[in-house]
Amino acid sequence: MDFVNELRKRGKRITNAREVVCKILETSGHKHFTVEELHKLSLKKDKNIDLATVYRTLELLENIKTLASESYSTVNSPAQFAAVEAYEGDYSDYK
Repeated sequence: MDFVNELRKRGKRITNAREVVCKILETSGHKHFTVEELHKLSLKKDKNIDLATVYRTLELLENIKTLASESYSTVNSPAQFAAVEAYEGDYSDYK
């Protein structure tokens, strides 16, 4: 899925940082990431990407239903994110 194009179609500004995050997600196959993992990968492409930008980009993608998040009930388990097509369950479970 072309996340950058989906954001553009909805009038969202595409910064270099957003594009880096989107490209990592697009090329990850079916991998699920925590925000911190995605941030570390993003820093390898652009050392100026901050954690808040990753969170905001993920939130935008989740709001337009191209990304799904999954939270676990244990305290030490961070939420994980993956492209909707990578989620094997019923996407209607997500709010």
